[in-house]
This record gives sequence, C-alpha cells and structure tokens, in this order.
Amino acid sequence: MIESPTRSGARPQAWIGEDKAKCYAFPVKLCQVSYRDIEGIRHQCEVQADSLFEAVAAAAAVFRKTLWAGHPPGPGCEFTVKLAPEAAQTYTIPLHQVEEFAKHGVAKGAPGIIRKQKLREMLGITD
Repeated sequence: MIESPTRSGARPQAWIGEDKAKCYAFPVKLCQVSYRDIEGIRHQCEVQADSLFEAVAAAAAVFRKTLWAGHPPGPGCEFTVKLAPEAAQTYTIPLHQVEEFAKHGVAKGAPGIIRKQKLREMLGITD
C-alpha cells in the first residue's frame, strides 16, 4: 500500500451505486482516493486496490492511522476514487456502503469471502 496524503480542492465528478461498486473489480491498480473532512478540507492518498470498495477501505485505514488528518473519516464520509492518475472518470462512494457490505454483504465463492474479510480487516471490523 502506498501512502501519500495531500490536500487540494477538487470536487467529485460521479457517484456509483452499491451494486455496481461491489462488482466493479479490476486488476490491481494505483488509485487516488480522497474525502472532505468536517472543515471542508480535502485529504487525498494513493493506494493499490483491485476494487472500488477495497480502495475506499484502504484509504480509510490510511487516514485513520495518520495523525496528519485532523478529522479522520467517519461513516458519513463520501470518498472519491480515481483509478489511475490519468483517468478522467472518478467515482464517489459513501464509507457506510463499504462498511455495510463488509458487515452484512453477501460474498460469492472463496475469492469473494477473502475479499470481504480483507475489507473487514482494513476497516477494523471485528465479529
């Protein structure tokens, strides 16, 4: 996982629903992930992930561990994910969707179960 937090003022461009986000898996890519804290400051980091939900979970873990982010993300935060630095399309995913999927979502097959467990570990969710 690459951790490089930055600040800027860019706005999210698109929102993606839970069903589409869960199945929107891709080969491991470098993703730029950001959120706005309660003061309106945008925090950004880069993570490696193979799905949008994994990118959000990894970024949430980075921001929560980094004391630099004065207001760590909570369930009400919306994360913006850009798959690669050169990609024009961004996706906005609420953290609560990722947490709900990690807690109660249905995983298909062994790879899905492993992916879901990985999300739970990144988000600090215990049984």
